Amino acid sequence: MGNPFLRSSPGEAHFFDNDENYALGADHYLELMPEANEFHYVFEKTPSYFTLKKVPSRIAQFKKNIKIIAILCDPVKRTLSHFLHVHANKIKITKNKERKEVHLHPDATIIDVLGSIFSKKSIDYLKTDKFNPQKHQAARNEFLRYLEKHDDRKPHNFVTRGAYAFHINIWKKYLREDQMLFISGSDLSQQPAKTVMQIQDFLGVPKILNDNHFFFNKTSGFYCLQSPGKHKPDCIGAHCGGKGRSKNATLSENTNYLLKRVFGTIKFDLDEALNRTFNY
Repeated sequence: MGNPFLRSSPGEAHFFDNDENYALGADHYLELMPEANEFHYVFEKTPSYFTLKKVPSRIAQFKKNIKIIAILCDPVKRTLSHFLHVHANKIKITKNKERKEVHLHPDATIIDVLGSIFSKKSIDYLKTDKFNPQKHQAARNEFLRYLEKHDDRKPHNFVTRGAYAFHINIWKKYLREDQMLFISGSDLSQQPAKTVMQIQDFLGVPKILNDNHFFFNKTSGFYCLQSPGKHKPDCIGAHCGGKGRSKNATLSENTNYLLKRVFGTIKFDLDEALNRTFNY
């Protein structure tokens, strides 16, 4: 993050979400962490922790006063970015299938996923521009029933990971509200200094980073952080743009609209879970 009082582990630890790693115990997990002294705050970044049902209880048991931070991006953009990330990795791993993978299009996969979550009746309703309270509630209930019944799995998690309220409500069973911070992806990319100040305040670390450490990169279109003592800046917008994967990629207009309607069925749940109107 750039604050010298924060130390991050390299890569994603995948300790609390991976049963084999978790079985190795807390000492193994601590070995993955960087060296730190009593003034440092140590953290790690494993995105899948947020959406796996078994993780919140494991983390709560590990350390009583632990804190979590989640960046919540526009769920439609998150869906596309997730798809592109998965298939970019497949291209790297399986070079002989590169041509096939490059031509895969997200629309067909996402439509298939939605068809296995929602009834045809609900899909037909969500495709319209009309609002019907009963049909809206029926679609919401179908989404929640699917989430209750199934854990995080591919390819459905292209969509289900964007059901933020459902996942937050599980976390709220194990952690206090003052242990959780949910950041808007648009706030982070458009008002990075203000957001980073909020993060520093939440963590209780000295507010080293401020407006003077951010600049707008016209080439990338993102704000960048020039951390004290570092030569290379970090671009903030990459967090919700999938490291640039989805900045210029698009879904079809119909799929994009359908996803907006899908996530619209549970938007009030998110506002209720966070006790505020949340803007992605």
